[in-house]
Amino acid sequence: MNRYLYLLLLFVSIESIAQIGINTSDVMGVFHLDGKKDNTVGAITPAQESNDIFVDNEGNMGVGTLTPTARLHLKSDELYGAFKLSDGTQGLQRVLLGDADGNAYWGLIKGQGGSIVKMESKPINFRYNVTGVMPLNVTDNMIKIPNEGSFAFMLRWVPRLMKDGITSWDDPTMLYSRSVIIQYNLMLRRAGQLDTVLYSIESRPFMQILNYQSLFEIFVAQNLKKEDSIYLTVKLASTGDIDTNVFLYVNPNDVSSVESQMATESGALIFYKL
Repeated sequence: MNRYLYLLLLFVSIESIAQIGINTSDVMGVFHLDGKKDNTVGAITPAQESNDIFVDNEGNMGVGTLTPTARLHLKSDELYGAFKLSDGTQGLQRVLLGDADGNAYWGLIKGQGGSIVKMESKPINFRYNVTGVMPLNVTDNMIKIPNEGSFAFMLRWVPRLMKDGITSWDDPTMLYSRSVIIQYNLMLRRAGQLDTVLYSIESRPFMQILNYQSLFEIFVAQNLKKEDSIYLTVKLASTGDIDTNVFLYVNPNDVSSVESQMATESGALIFYKL
């Protein structure tokens, strides 16, 4: 009985207090928290105000300000100091969007600068007639779609045509140049469904063995949903002759030549919202 009476008296006592202050006796509103406990009686300086949390009698909350003008008013004199949302949708050049219920997230809008995904920093071979996944420096080589819509994906990569056993230009058994066939598939992964092909391209570049070559392709994906994921597969479908020991080689760590440095710096997939 005494315990319940104590709780009742505590509740009545709190209810009777018009203002609550934490770390300060000079309470300026309904609720006032002095984060660094550096406020002095009298005028509060901007530096002291910057670490305060405040609620006025209208129910507006200020963080870093004692004069909030909205339900939530964030103020900071430091770059990027007022607001940060890290929910997995953040990314370079993303903008803050909202759905019909007012939920906020980061996404892309039409006409905005493209979002860049670099190639993963490790060597990889694309063997003849074997489908491989383009190595992107994102989780599982997959790009998560930030918001609904249609997107264009532009790939620029610099592979090197190689042949087993050949390491120099003076090898008499090599065919120096050939027209190869490379098949690309832009793949969709959606929860509850099997992976499907969104867009296919068959490219026929003319390549030379031991040379790096810049290749550029564009893919379009329509009606994607937020949280869909896409990835890109690559297959060397023809070597230009009967050779089956020819392959495409990518090594971002190889800085032995100007061409390989270009491969390292430029290998990327850029996507835009249409």
